[in-house]
Amino acid sequence: MQLDKTLNMPVLHCQDYTSVKFAQAGRILKDSGTNNIGTTKMIQVTRQGLNFTGVEQDLDALRREFDRRNCLLLENFLHPNVVSLLLPMLRAATFRPKHHDHVGSELQMEPNVALHLLSFLANDLRLFDLVQKITSCAPVGCFRGRVYQLIPDPAHILDWHDDIKVPGRLIALSLNLGTAPFRGGILQIREVRGGRIVSEVANTGFGNAVIFKISPELEHRVTQLESDVPRISFAGWFRSDPDIRTCWRQLRDDMAALEEA
Repeated sequence: MQLDKTLNMPVLHCQDYTSVKFAQAGRILKDSGTNNIGTTKMIQVTRQGLNFTGVEQDLDALRREFDRRNCLLLENFLHPNVVSLLLPMLRAATFRPKHHDHVGSELQMEPNVALHLLSFLANDLRLFDLVQKITSCAPVGCFRGRVYQLIPDPAHILDWHDDIKVPGRLIALSLNLGTAPFRGGILQIREVRGGRIVSEVANTGFGNAVIFKISPELEHRVTQLESDVPRISFAGWFRSDPDIRTCWRQLRDDMAALEEA
């Protein structure tokens, strides 16, 4: 991988990421059997950047749906060319137990090339602009995330929490990296006052993602799995800080350290 020396950002070439593209959002489709919110392919990010094929009315529809549900399901978020690169890395990955106080436990993936690839792709200025337009959040400076796994175990549940204890978190993203559908593991969002559940998303399609609102007025959780299939996700937050140049430099240094190890 090469870096743009002016911006310290990754320059993606065909030989690096095999024509990196991933679909993100589109016209609203509702599944009558659930509260899931779906989208058709309207926005793609290639190695040249974001490609939005919709019009202003489409963005208005996405904004209204996000405002109504506090979340949005982005079907086929990862293009198959990215998927083909990630799968061998994920199969070879090492996961370690990780406990989050007052929330729950998970298996967290140790840093590897797959995590850095996902982080580079998520730190895209045009993606930030799209997220801001859909969610009306404050300006996004960077994205930071992790890859984790939930298994069928009573301890593997991420209980109700709000994600606001760390300053700067604006919008959350959860990307499904599991190759087989799972039962349970549903993302639920509720109002803090009264406890009314405002949205549920069963994000079981490989490469599908959900963005959802972070607010003192909302909490979310992931329910316990009900099958033997694990739930594997790349999850994190669009943040107000640090700025993207700082994040690119950190990713570059982390990748160099990984190559030297």
